[in-house]
Amino acid sequence: RAVIYSLILQKFEEINVFNRNFKKLTAGLDGWRKKMYFPVHEHTINLYKLEDLKKHTNNADLIINTTPTNVLGSSIIWDIGPKTIGFDIVSKPRDGTGFLKHFGANKRIEGVQMLVYQAAPCFKAWFGVEPKIDKDLFDFLYKKMDEDK
Repeated sequence: RAVIYSLILQKFEEINVFNRNFKKLTAGLDGWRKKMYFPVHEHTINLYKLEDLKKHTNNADLIINTTPTNVLGSSIIWDIGPKTIGFDIVSKPRDGTGFLKHFGANKRIEGVQMLVYQAAPCFKAWFGVEPKIDKDLFDFLYKKMDEDK
C-alpha cells in the first residue's frame, strides 16, 4: 500500500497492481483508500491477478517487485520494454531476488537505494546535515552488507 500511495504522490496516472492473493487485495484496498488522503489529481488503480502480469510488462514505465521472491522468475523470457525501469525493494542480499536481472544495467533500482533515500530526510531532521548520497556511500553499504553475510 505504501508503494501505491507513493506512486500517487508522484502523480502516476495509472497504477496496475498484480497480487498473489487477489481476494485479500481487492477486499482491503477500498477500505484503505477511504482512510487515506489522496491528492487531487486523476489516477486509476487497476487490480490484476499475478498470472496476468506477462500481458502488461511491455507497456510499463516502472515495474516494482514488493515480494521476497522474483515475481518474473528466471525460466521465462519476459517482454519488457526497453525504457522500463525495474525496482526490487528487497535490499538484502544485494542482488535482491534476481528480479533486476531482467532489466538493463541503467534501468535498475536496488532496494538499498530506497532505504537510503528514505533515511536521508530523517538524517537531516535529526542532525541538521544533508547526507551526501553518492557512489562512495553505496559502495560502503554494499561492502558492509557483504561482510554481514
